[in-house]
Amino acid sequence: SVLLINSNISSDAYTFLDVSFSDITAVCFNGDSSCLALINIYNDCQNNNSISALTLFLHSHLAAACPFEEDQMVWLGDFNRHHSL
Repeated sequence: SVLLINSNISSDAYTFLDVSFSDITAVCFNGDSSCLALINIYNDCQNNNSISALTLFLHSHLAAACPFEEDQMVWLGDFNRHHSL
């Protein structure tokens, strides 16, 4: 998984979240009063490994992804696993 961040955005404006799973990339953009966590997920059609890894990460690191009550989280990726194309 990969997230491309425009080079015009200061690296002080975001932090990478260490999900420790190659099919998931996560970053938290820091605003003045809240944060936005973007999580890019690749779903392998053969297993639920990425969903399991994300579940484990969020259970143990939710405060890192969304430290404030007003924070938002967006999941990105391929969510068409149910299709046999």
